Amino acid sequence: MVGDRVDIDEGKIVNILPRKNNLIRPKVANVDKLIIVLAPIPEPDYLLLDKQLIFCLKEGISPIIAVNKADIDVDTTEYVRNAYGKYFLVLSVSAKTSYGIAEFYNKIIGSIVCFAGQSAVGKSSLINALFSLSLETGEMSKKIERGKNTTREARLFDIGGAYIADTPGFSSFEISFPEDELKDVYPEFRDITCEFLDCMHIGEKGCGVKTGSVIDDGRYQRYLKIFNELKSQKKY
Repeated sequence: MVGDRVDIDEGKIVNILPRKNNLIRPKVANVDKLIIVLAPIPEPDYLLLDKQLIFCLKEGISPIIAVNKADIDVDTTEYVRNAYGKYFLVLSVSAKTSYGIAEFYNKIIGSIVCFAGQSAVGKSSLINALFSLSLETGEMSKKIERGKNTTREARLFDIGGAYIADTPGFSSFEISFPEDELKDVYPEFRDITCEFLDCMHIGEKGCGVKTGSVIDDGRYQRYLKIFNELKSQKKY
């Protein structure tokens, strides 16, 4: 996989060293930080975002939410900051105007970093803005407002201080583990007090989620959806 550490003998890979983590879609190993790129166009897929955050927290990867195209919209950034900013690093950036790029650079230097997100949110354009790499970028289809996927395979760039993975865009991200572990990867739930220690936060009597406002409502509804998806994966 891209990002693997290996032993080489006479120009041949003879051993793949143990991985500390690996992503399946995109296929990248040993990632320090996952840059999850959103944009006002195409419309953000917050369910996809939540699944990516869950994966990061389970795999020990530090997530950064980068809201691109800040030059055309601020409402998306405001929502993401309100819903996620207390527990995750949220950056507002523009690959077109270089707004926020210096701060962005300082947050990722010295790391193995993977860029991920929907097609056409501007992953390759952000990498170009950060490191002046001549990566191919695509145009948004005005008719259907969906991206043309211009990155065809995962690639790792050594830019002298960080390794940057530019990867294909994708529109699905599946996770699989016992549903009773889901609550443990939502940092919002650490701030609530429930009547029962094993509360799943899905409507139980005495659940602090029902009486408090520790989590954005949309994010909570997506939590319930993901919980039910995980529960339905059980094999009988």
